[in-house]
Amino acid sequence: GWYSAAGQLNATPSRGRIYDAIDNFPEADGIRGLCLDLVQQSRAAQPNIPQMHVTHMLLLLYTTAEGMGWHRDSDPNDGDNDHPIVSIS
Repeated sequence: GWYSAAGQLNATPSRGRIYDAIDNFPEADGIRGLCLDLVQQSRAAQPNIPQMHVTHMLLLLYTTAEGMGWHRDSDPNDGDNDHPIVSIS
């Protein structure tokens, strides 16, 4: 979950983070379908965007506005940035 055993958010003092294989989340097929639909809509406008194979999901919980500004996918598990990342707020 969002919180450690000590009751603190598990990422930063104002952010919780859950990252796991998509199939470990409830409603995985619906989430996968939504992501694929959004990528298809994007590809209609920009055909050179690669197809997507949905494998993992990252959920973030912000308890304050701190940390919600600029974001980039630069962690080692973020991949090579050569495939779509679907972000929904």
